[in-house]
Amino acid sequence: MADEVEALEVPAKCLTQMADIVENILSFAPGRSLESAASVCMLWREIIQRIRKTRRDCVTLTVGKLNSHKPCFDFSYSLTNVATEPQAALLFTHISSASAPIPPYMKDFSKYLRINQASLPRRCVLVGCGTLGIYHLGKNSPIFFSGNNLLSKEDANNQHAMVLFPRALGVQVCSFHVPLRNKYKSISGIDSFLPVMEEPVKLVLVLAHPLSLGKLTNFAVNVKKKYGGKTVIAGCYSDCVLFHQSTASFREIVGLVFAGDLVSASIVINSSRENEILENLHKNLVRLKSTQIQNTMALMFRPPTHQHVDGNMQCRAFQHHFPGVPVVVVDGSAVYGCDTVELERSASQAGGRDFLHTQSTILCMFSLSTTRS
Repeated sequence: MADEVEALEVPAKCLTQMADIVENILSFAPGRSLESAASVCMLWREIIQRIRKTRRDCVTLTVGKLNSHKPCFDFSYSLTNVATEPQAALLFTHISSASAPIPPYMKDFSKYLRINQASLPRRCVLVGCGTLGIYHLGKNSPIFFSGNNLLSKEDANNQHAMVLFPRALGVQVCSFHVPLRNKYKSISGIDSFLPVMEEPVKLVLVLAHPLSLGKLTNFAVNVKKKYGGKTVIAGCYSDCVLFHQSTASFREIVGLVFAGDLVSASIVINSSRENEILENLHKNLVRLKSTQIQNTMALMFRPPTHQHVDGNMQCRAFQHHFPGVPVVVVDGSAVYGCDTVELERSASQAGGRDFLHTQSTILCMFSLSTTRS
């Protein structure tokens, strides 16, 4: 009888030992490999779920502009080796001028979008836009870096940045694409283009090609109506080009919808003079601290009137208040969002016309550190 019990315990013991070995091996695997490995068997799926719990940080990647005449944003090498398993990617590429001749480069945009998408996990969505400037300060970077090269203020505007949002238990991220050309000139049917989420929606990141104020007002109203009045909406205008998966387009709206166990907030930074902008930034960051967000990532969208301020200086000011929190500064032709911290304090709601800004910066901070273990 004892021999039979011991014989039954041997497979269980071997399985436990194998699980430890598999977990040690998979802990070194890049993020894009985890999804495939999770489909091997139930044991591997449970192991990968444990690994995913340790990889909840948003990751920011940057590459230099290798060709000054054509767009080049190949993140394939970095994406292949990054530890985070992203469920969504946000791409910003620098365009030297809003009046640059974009149409001749549409094939180049599509080419590099396909390259990047092939390096992402199968179910990872990719959206983005062309910008007038990008600044980035990572988790452990003292100042702006691209690869191993220290960049000056002038060089910082010649970069491409990608933000990777990790798979986290209880957090759902979906993309949306609202075509406003041809038969979709009216935005009244926007509900059909916004994804249906299983969890409560907390944040909507919006990237739009310049549209009329009426269309953007209707967009904000419809988003609030569909997802709730407390949904944080933030983003920017792109005079250049929008990206959705492997498609580059114009006069449309793209973005990401975040739902589930996450917390987000946005603030508005006013003024036009450099010293006033930085002073107001510090004051508003103190206000933002009162929200007690377990900070994961921050995005700062700046209009042209604020782009004379050194973006690296604003990044350092941000990390003075929130050490180690990655921040990406994106320059657009206008910005989109409202001050949710002030609205919550005053127990009021923003109207549709309160979202578009040409004289203010929008800072959006969010946490994907879920409450579920």
